[in-house]
Amino acid sequence: MKAELGKQVLSALRRRGLDIDNVCGMQRLTGGAMQETWRIETTAPPPLDRLILRRAPLNSEPRLGTISLAAQASISETARSHGVPGPEVIAVLNDSDKLGDGFLMSCVDGETVPRRVLKKPGLERARAKLVGQCGRHLATLHDVPISSLPVLPRISAREKLENLHDQYRRQQRPRPVFDLAFSWLQRHVPASEPDPCLVHGDFRNGNLIVDENGIAAVLDWERAFIGDPMFDVGWLCVGSWRFGEIDLPVGGFGSLADFITAYEDAGGKFDAARTRFWEAYGILDWGVTTVDLAIEGRDTQALETAAIGRRTTETEIDLIRLMRPHE
Repeated sequence: MKAELGKQVLSALRRRGLDIDNVCGMQRLTGGAMQETWRIETTAPPPLDRLILRRAPLNSEPRLGTISLAAQASISETARSHGVPGPEVIAVLNDSDKLGDGFLMSCVDGETVPRRVLKKPGLERARAKLVGQCGRHLATLHDVPISSLPVLPRISAREKLENLHDQYRRQQRPRPVFDLAFSWLQRHVPASEPDPCLVHGDFRNGNLIVDENGIAAVLDWERAFIGDPMFDVGWLCVGSWRFGEIDLPVGGFGSLADFITAYEDAGGKFDAARTRFWEAYGILDWGVTTVDLAIEGRDTQALETAAIGRRTTETEIDLIRLMRPHE
């Protein structure tokens, strides 16, 4: 499989006029339950000597709420041109490449495994910068002109909630805490919609490449949409993305107060009530997703989806903590 895949990648690169003699190494990277990610070594000089292939599994159906990989590549490049760190897109795949839906991008060095980001020796200085960098990069991302982006779904808070509720009902696996959370969210839908902007949709610890200087790249734009910027802030604070550092709400590495300062200093407009709504929504969204992945893991025997599917209960605990009145 690797040899054939390497030949196809080499042909795709040459088809775009890139002078590369050979692909000399292929490694499937772990992580990412949605897409395949491969690290590729070539005989070309830097920066083409190490590339990343991101593609959908062949003959797979797009997951609910995700956009095409071609659109993801376009958004990543546009955001990078406006100052959001990210890899350079080298090539977007098409039918002639016979590799499926995907793209090739430059390889950015750093750490992506969340627990290593939070604990790895040598990243102490980076960890001290992360919360401020998240604030600044999200403010920059939310200021990217919509006119410069590919066509993306425009989704209101009420539409997001209705779509999630439909997904939950289709599972036919009722959970009392989830029912309570849907009721809570319906009562707390923001009364008005803010000016719409680019929303990453999955901005969190785990979708960031971190090196000794902090955030080196923002990854995984598959859930991007046009909507409320506070979605990204609430999602970043979801308990599951704190990876055990529950008292540090921003990704397990910082305080919300420090995030707000950096976000507003960079031009963002923070709203506490909408952030709390989106944090609750994000917890429930991830909880419903874990149920879907549990079902998929049962049907496919895929270890990663089955393991994620065991995390439903932690989302129920987080929902109860967030919904109960603050003392």
